[in-house]
Amino acid sequence: MKDAKPPALAGTYLSIGETAAYLGITTRTVSQMIADGRLVAYRCGPRVIRLRRDEIDAAMVPVPAGGA
Repeated sequence: MKDAKPPALAGTYLSIGETAAYLGITTRTVSQMIADGRLVAYRCGPRVIRLRRDEIDAAMVPVPAGGA
C-alpha cells in the first residue's frame, strides 16, 4: 500500500496543485505567493515542493468588514 499515510500526518503537507485547490486559486498564484514570501514552501527533492497546511492557514489574513 503505497498510498497509506499515518493518520497524524495525513494531509499535513500539500503540493502546489493541492494548495491551489484548497485555496480556490491557480497554481500560478500559489507559485507567485511563494516567490513573494507570502507562503513558505519546502523542497523535498529536485522537483518536489510541499507546503504545510497549518502555515497556509496562518498566511490567510482576514479582510475587515466592508474592506474587500
